Amino acid sequence: MIYTDKIHLVATSLKELHSFAEKIGINRCYYEGYKKGHPHYDLIRKWMYEAAVKKGAVLVSSKEIILFFKKGTIQSSYKQNF
Repeated sequence: MIYTDKIHLVATSLKELHSFAEKIGINRCYYEGYKKGHPHYDLIRKWMYEAAVKKGAVLVSSKEIILFFKKGTIQSSYKQNF
């Protein structure tokens, strides 16, 4: 499952996250996972957020994303095989 809060793009697996980002045209340079321990892409342009939602990302609040990481819905540290 892919989620966005209009600022970040997250997913239930790293493979799914990278695949989705590539599918909507987001360059890997926007990936912030290994630096902060919470794998995500930064959506710094309006078109990125719009493309994510158009392709099926679920819109949630920033608080919900944090809760997903805390609950383990989204893993907070993936194996870094990208």
